[in-house]
Amino acid sequence: MKDIGHLEKRIVNMFGHQTHKRNWFFHTSSCICLGVILAMLLCPSMLDYSELFHRGGKMADVVTEKADAFCGKTKSSSTDEAQYLLNWNDAAAYCLEPGEMIESNSFIGKKEKNLIICALGEHKEYSICLEYNNEIVENFMEETPSTQIYMLTGVRGSGKTVMMTTVSKLIEDDSKWIVIELNPVRDLLQSLAAKLYGIPELHALFLKAKFDFSAFGMGVSFENAPPVTDIETALGLMLGELQKEGKRLLITIDEVTNSEYIRVFVSSFQIFLRQDYPVFLLMTGLYDNLYDLQNDKSLTFLYRAPKIVLGPLNYMAVKNHYMNIFDLNEQSAEYMAQLTKGYPFAFQVLGYLYWENRDHKSIEEILPEYDQYLEEYVYGKIWSEMSELDKKIVYEMSVSGETRIKNIRELLGMKSELFSVYRDRLKRKGVVSTEQYGHLTLVLPRFDEFVKTRLI
Repeated sequence: MKDIGHLEKRIVNMFGHQTHKRNWFFHTSSCICLGVILAMLLCPSMLDYSELFHRGGKMADVVTEKADAFCGKTKSSSTDEAQYLLNWNDAAAYCLEPGEMIESNSFIGKKEKNLIICALGEHKEYSICLEYNNEIVENFMEETPSTQIYMLTGVRGSGKTVMMTTVSKLIEDDSKWIVIELNPVRDLLQSLAAKLYGIPELHALFLKAKFDFSAFGMGVSFENAPPVTDIETALGLMLGELQKEGKRLLITIDEVTNSEYIRVFVSSFQIFLRQDYPVFLLMTGLYDNLYDLQNDKSLTFLYRAPKIVLGPLNYMAVKNHYMNIFDLNEQSAEYMAQLTKGYPFAFQVLGYLYWENRDHKSIEEILPEYDQYLEEYVYGKIWSEMSELDKKIVYEMSVSGETRIKNIRELLGMKSELFSVYRDRLKRKGVVSTEQYGHLTLVLPRFDEFVKTRLI
């Protein structure tokens, strides 16, 4: 237990807190970081749990529980490796999506050096999503919030899911809140009612109020109580009880699309808002999917909902982090930062590969494997979602290296009006940038190398 105490002190020092001041954030941070170190460095039998929380994105629930269970059964650890994992996870925390990127056992099976474990860190210079986290949490916590909906968007791997999870964890620490995550491919109204009814505290309230939800397979019938046969009405009754108890409900939905289930749910949510129920919604989705949803004629109120677009990590923060962790000179760290372009997934994967191969491979020698991971986990999917003209534009940019819009149009023989439509499409997808007037540039790292291998 001496080693465990030593690790916890180092976590405390890193996050700038004292042990006796365990507020909501420090408690979560220390539990997860300590759990990850104990699990991955000290206890091989826990490797299956790391895979579980990666795949599900439920880091805090699994790691904290399993760390508590195994704390007394561990041996001494390697100080250097533990310090590396603490620092790396602290830096990479907010803008990475473990549920999206971990599919291969090649990531899971290296207990001493697995850098794909993410924990909740608190170094603001590395956590570009932290400002947004605070904005959402602080607004939702207000007595009279300015909005009860937020939408998170960005290119694949930009950190939407992990940011949503972070906000959820921060909010559910407050006893006045109930947080429920819904599956976007199921009947969301039915799922919400079932999950609310399944919470013991709320179940007791609904029974006391003698609500008859038996038509939905929930609870029992009451004598002289008319059965509720409409799911929207049932949810209204449930939310009314929450309101009486001073509770608030946060609903989270990951990777929404413009599907029938989503449209029905959002329409009902709009009604709940008009009825002043204490209900809040946090959704993530690709820009095109959210754009389509907003443009549905029955859901135009979503245009008033704040949309947070997740951008790249701070370039200097990435460079400095590589310098500090790997003891690199400024030139080498700058080269690595350039290879990521601030893209969170690339930042993490490149660090992982460099750590694994630092003793026998140069940065240049790990690029093929780096490209492979980018293609397999992100770029292949992005490419498959592009239209033929999208692909032709990106292919021409990649092969020719041209960035001037006028020259790209001429190479493709496209008229200005048509080109503008596809330029905007690619921008919404997070593939290109139009920041420099008259120019179009690829924003994803080494995406041009990937595109050159495609057949048009």
